[in-house]
Amino acid sequence: MENKSNIMKEYTAENISDFLDIIAKIKKEWDADDLWFRGVSNVKYKLLPSLYRGNYKLDLEEEGEVYTQFVRKAKAFIFDYHKLKAIDWYILMQHYSFPTRLLDWTSGSLIALYFAVKNIQEETDRCIYVIDPFEVNKAFHNIEAVFCSDENFQKPYEVINSYLPKKQLPKYPIAFEPPYFDKRIVAQKSCFTIHGEIREPFEMLFSEKKVKLAKIKIADQDVIEIKEELASAGITESIVFPDIEGLSRELIFHYVIE
Repeated sequence: MENKSNIMKEYTAENISDFLDIIAKIKKEWDADDLWFRGVSNVKYKLLPSLYRGNYKLDLEEEGEVYTQFVRKAKAFIFDYHKLKAIDWYILMQHYSFPTRLLDWTSGSLIALYFAVKNIQEETDRCIYVIDPFEVNKAFHNIEAVFCSDENFQKPYEVINSYLPKKQLPKYPIAFEPPYFDKRIVAQKSCFTIHGEIREPFEMLFSEKKVKLAKIKIADQDVIEIKEELASAGITESIVFPDIEGLSRELIFHYVIE
């Protein structure tokens, strides 16, 4: 089922088959092969990084101070910390729940769907957002490419480093892919957008720049069935979160909740 709004196209999926059909339709309409997806369990949060959502009082200078402290103190928990680059540390801050200017996306549509339905005990409005990262960078930076935050790609690496915590940031967001230096990044097929100095959500910025955005809604009554379908397809908690905690949550869903 499809709905139209001034900002984005909206769809509703009742199962995995619906969901994949909608993705195929979006690819055809947008003439895009490489889409990014963001699954959210509550749409009350707009497409805005956690640091900019109003719950935190850090200004850009203070963010830089916290970033420095994180890098200094987190080394004790990371075996190969000397291999990490500046942007890698910032990504780790995001992955381990510190508020940043990053938004998590994935190149795997079913992984995004899993994030939307993973908390089955909450009754919320769930959805998966869809973007074309090439179009994002073309609209905001006039470059039809997705950057890689690997120093082997020197110019893109320098561009992404310009978004690291400091007083002066680029104005608009940018889309980039990280090197696979962390098992969660590998498992979740992670990719990112990072906001600059403008604190408006993507819904506003995309409307301003006429960038296409899609939203696939999941009704609460379909959540358990979809999560069971995902499990049958091999998309489970220990796959998305490849650690002991992920395994524990997977077993709870299979043996305790079902």
